[in-house]
Amino acid sequence: MAGVSIRGGVVNLPSFGPGANSPNVPGRMPREKGRINPAITIIATPRSGGGTNLYGSLKGDKVYTIYIDTRQGTAILQYADPATREGGFDEDLTAPEPVRAELPAGIKKVRMLISCTMDRSGLLRNLKVIEGSGSELHNKLMAALSNWRFRPVLRGNDPIEVEAIVGFNIDTR
Repeated sequence: MAGVSIRGGVVNLPSFGPGANSPNVPGRMPREKGRINPAITIIATPRSGGGTNLYGSLKGDKVYTIYIDTRQGTAILQYADPATREGGFDEDLTAPEPVRAELPAGIKKVRMLISCTMDRSGLLRNLKVIEGSGSELHNKLMAALSNWRFRPVLRGNDPIEVEAIVGFNIDTR
């Protein structure tokens, strides 16, 4: 598919392959200098898609999507470097690595999308719910996300700040 690449293992996405019900996510793949790559990184143009259907919401020459394992199921993190809006589609970013991505027990599974910034230290800042409802769930998720930690997104060896969308209970079909 033009404008989309998938790195890390074999992926069978329902919208791209016959008879599939959910993404096939293999184990994590090692990366140089002790970093662990997410099992799958989807790289797309801002209008090609990724983990959500919020086409064009993130600004940059590429939009990246990774999957994060949590007790409540798989979450997605879609991100882009807004500084590359005018740049070319050449150097790929190194995906962030979840260090702490816990959710409180007992959160019911509902679709929720949250926009934020991942800073250069791997913290999520400026959290804002863009889809979802329920104040109790909203408060629990926002509190949990403020405690999430990542090894940051890298351009080469340099950590960078990115715009991001975190999604829960996202149907990739």
